[in-house]
Order: sequence, then structure tokens, then C-alpha cells
Amino acid sequence: MTKMYPSEIKGGKMVQGCGNKCIKYFFVAINLVLFVLGGVVCGLALWVRFDNDFQKKVFDMLNIGTDSNSSTKILQMDTMYIILYAIAAVGLLIFILGFLGCCGSLCESICVIGIYFTLILVMFVVLLAGGIFVAINKGNIRQEFINVWQAEFVNKYNTLPLAISQNVNNIHTQLKCCGANGCHDFTAPPASCNCTYGVSTYIRKGCAVAIYELIDSNILIILIVGIAILVIELLAMIFACILCNALKEKSNMSF
Repeated sequence: MTKMYPSEIKGGKMVQGCGNKCIKYFFVAINLVLFVLGGVVCGLALWVRFDNDFQKKVFDMLNIGTDSNSSTKILQMDTMYIILYAIAAVGLLIFILGFLGCCGSLCESICVIGIYFTLILVMFVVLLAGGIFVAINKGNIRQEFINVWQAEFVNKYNTLPLAISQNVNNIHTQLKCCGANGCHDFTAPPASCNCTYGVSTYIRKGCAVAIYELIDSNILIILIVGIAILVIELLAMIFACILCNALKEKSNMSF
């Protein structure tokens, strides 16, 4: 049997053990997917934002107006730009995490994997805490959402900037709603509420109530997505810990 000298062990660049190697390459593969996915998401979001031709095609497909005077589209451009920047930011975060995961595992760097683990841990804690907070305060959040809508989009309706006013009117039209709680929120409801037709009066649901109920009706999908993200983050942290431990063992063998 050939004896391994410390200098030979120190020169090795691979983690020891078949299981550790499998985890290493699986970790690389997963983070490579995240790296590519994050880059694609970020790139597409910025492409849609800055390429007018591509933007028009995408927005037409999604029924989003490029004409600021359009009242038949769902969202105005200012709102969509904010959404696109948010998507690009999420894509960039995924891109960075994938990059750190790939580099840390391929280079077998405890420091880089440690940074990766820390970022994932922060995201895990924030998401978990946010989910628990929403579950505990569900009723209060609903009422607070209605109160904010009342204060910002009903009480200040006549003084809203044009772009925001158009968005509010579009919500009235698309969701067939009015105000925060209904037509009675306004002394004279806007035409977009369509609260009256001749001598008849329509009963309109409040927009804050309608939006909250729309989200609440899809809560199962939101829960499934949230749990899936938590599980993925948990697995990522476990794999990162295993890799760090394997690298520490390899480092200790060098002495």
C-alpha cells in the first residue's frame, strides 16, 4: 500500500470521499442552473425595458398599454418599469448566488461557500419570518391595506398625479370596483367606477377588498411556491455545510 505524505495530501484539490464529491458536483450543477436562470431573467427584464420594439411586442401580448392615454390597458408604463426593475433585481440576486455557489464549490473555497451560506440563511430567515408574520396578522393586514388604499387613492383622488390617477382608474375598470370599500367611499364616484347607469345604481366592491380577495383566492399557490423556495434554500444550506465540513477535513489532513 502506497503511503501518502503530507505534501501529497496538501497538493490534492478534491474533497475526499465519494459522497462528498457527488454532493460537490450536484451543488455545482444546481448553482449553474441558478446562475444561467438568473442571468436570463435579469437580461430579459432589461431587454424588455430598453428595447422599444421588443417591449411593444411583449406588452401587446400581455395587454399592457404603451400609450399613456389608454384606458383599456391593465397597467401604465411607469408601473411596468418598476416591475421590470424589480424582476431584474431578483434575477441579479439569483445570478450572484449561482456564481458564488459555482465558484465556491469548484474552487473549494470555504470563504466563498461561507458567504453563499450567509446570503441563503438571511433570505431563508426573512422569508420564513415574513410568512409567519403574514399568517399571524392576516386580518390586520387586510384592514391596514384597506385603510392605506382609502387614505392614498380615495381621500387624495382629486390631487393624484396623472399617471397614478390613470392606474387607479384602470383598476376601477378592470376589476369593476370602486374606492377602497365601494362606491360610497366617494361623494361623487369617478366615471371609471361606473357606479350608476341612468337611474340605476350598481353595487361595486371596493378595489382594496377585490385585490386582497384576489390574492387570498390564490393563497394555496403562493404557499406552495413559498414552501418550495424554503425547501430549496434549506437544501442549499445543508449542501453548503457539508461542503464546508469536507473542505475543513481536507485542510486538516494537510497538517
